[in-house]
Amino acid sequence: MVITEAQPKPLDLICPDELTTRDGIVNAMQNLVSSDMSGEEQIDHLKNLTERLIAVTGDVAVDEYDRYSKTSERGLQLPHQKLFEQLEDKSVIVTGGTGLIGSKLIPLIKGYNPRRIVSLSRGITTPMEQIEGVEYHNVDIRNADKLKVSIDTISPDVVYHLAAQRLPDLAETEVNRTVTTNVDGTKNIIDALTNAGVDQLIYASTGKTLRPFSPDVYAASKQFTEAILAQASSESPIQISAGRFTHVVDGSNIIRKLASWIENGEVIDIHDPNSVMYVQSAREAAMLLLIAGVDKKPDVLNIHAIRDLGYHINTANVAIGALIKMGGKSPIRFTGYSSGYEEEAYHGLFHPRTSLDISPLINQHEAEAAKPSVLCEEVDVFPFQVGDLSVFNEYVELLKEACNNDMDSGFIKELMAEVSWALWDAKIDAMPPLAVLKAAKKAANIRSHPIASTNKHHFRTDQAFIDKAILLS
Repeated sequence: MVITEAQPKPLDLICPDELTTRDGIVNAMQNLVSSDMSGEEQIDHLKNLTERLIAVTGDVAVDEYDRYSKTSERGLQLPHQKLFEQLEDKSVIVTGGTGLIGSKLIPLIKGYNPRRIVSLSRGITTPMEQIEGVEYHNVDIRNADKLKVSIDTISPDVVYHLAAQRLPDLAETEVNRTVTTNVDGTKNIIDALTNAGVDQLIYASTGKTLRPFSPDVYAASKQFTEAILAQASSESPIQISAGRFTHVVDGSNIIRKLASWIENGEVIDIHDPNSVMYVQSAREAAMLLLIAGVDKKPDVLNIHAIRDLGYHINTANVAIGALIKMGGKSPIRFTGYSSGYEEEAYHGLFHPRTSLDISPLINQHEAEAAKPSVLCEEVDVFPFQVGDLSVFNEYVELLKEACNNDMDSGFIKELMAEVSWALWDAKIDAMPPLAVLKAAKKAANIRSHPIASTNKHHFRTDQAFIDKAILLS
């Protein structure tokens, strides 16, 4: 909606809150959005309130915006000698090589003198920079037969697997494509590499997989792939490792949307005034994959994450900072969380004794086995541990069948929830008994609290710990 120049009514008629503090102004804005005031009139008041918000948060917001933008300059220390040993005179494939991180990864790989670099992608995106000597092939990883032929023909020594449908909001509407790309596509990669006798696979995962359970399609699909890769690590000769990423600032959808909204004088929609995120650069993500490629072990899926991602970023402050820096007049509107974005974090994601000393992309259960990487002191690594996956595998096959039959998205989401719970049960089975008992005790204490979360998924996660603890007692 575009801003109008109509004069708003006095603010005290629509919001009695104190309008000299950030919290007071934000409360007024949220109350306004939930009111029955007409759209144009509401926009006028939001514009007035946004000006007040800028006045009380301006310096902090500009600092936050600058910190967000400068993240793109960050990088990691690389173990160059190890990388030369791994990549020199080798044939390398990068799936999703024309994407943002793939376009950063390929030049880094080229610096270690590989014999051949091939990018496999659907051909929908073009590389940020077409690099001389790199081959760009159009191959959809969902097409198992064509993928197998490509892998056989190229005969790679090392494969970096980045191809994915990675947008959380799009995943909620394009459920089939997300599942078939992220889950089935990864299984196709494993099958093709096994058939071709390829030695190594490095996978690009996401920090969203640290959640015990997620109803979000994108996060769940990446959780499934971590488990599938862990199983392949133990059952095939392929050495598999992975890196977990968080929000990448380069080419960010947030900045792109903000620039468009501000330029066109349109409303800036933000999920929540207190929503925060950890951020990293595309360069850091590419470097993390290189480190994961040389910091590996046979029969185990080692997952890597950057330890220090800096202090988290407040999304609303970035928007306010953008308004100030770009000289915009757009009003801000807090809309609530949309599908694909989890509103309330599970209480057991972090352990208070380790949350400051370990990557925030590793949860408290994974942290028990996490250690600093021996090849890069800026990275933490842990072995993905999971118990019997037979039930999980059965549900994954049902999920594949449902997608192949083009079933309704609602049905596929329900089936994904069953896959997720089967995976969570298998993860609990792999946890040390003492860790389960501690988690169950914590869960029971939280459940007895009068202001405990009413989130049904969190409740079921807690109950799984409690049930397991009863069996162990």
